[in-house]
Amino acid sequence: MKSSFIAEWVEGHVDHPSWKMIQLCSTEYQWSVPAVDGGGFQNDGPTLLKNIFELMDPSTEIGTEEYRKTIQNSCMSNYKYNANNALNEVEHSYRKIVLHNETYNSFHPHIFDLLLSANCSFIF
Repeated sequence: MKSSFIAEWVEGHVDHPSWKMIQLCSTEYQWSVPAVDGGGFQNDGPTLLKNIFELMDPSTEIGTEEYRKTIQNSCMSNYKYNANNALNEVEHSYRKIVLHNETYNSFHPHIFDLLLSANCSFIF
């Protein structure tokens, strides 16, 4: 009984294209109901949730999030004011993001902020 409530809740809270994608693997979570009990099919809620979690691929976002934070939190003091090391590390992180077929639109502003984080008060 609770299982069908979970399945109904999931179906009511996903958009139509997503539900169509989930239904592609319906053989894994959908069970036939005997004719004595009314016939038809019943969705198993916990198995449906398991399939949804398997369809989602969080590794991509989580994997690139680490690299994004490296770029965002970079400042020259982290690299002992060595611009070459700082830029190499930030570029490495950016390349890892690109390897995941993702983009990072804030890359250039963060490079600018990184370079501005250095103490640039020179006496000539």
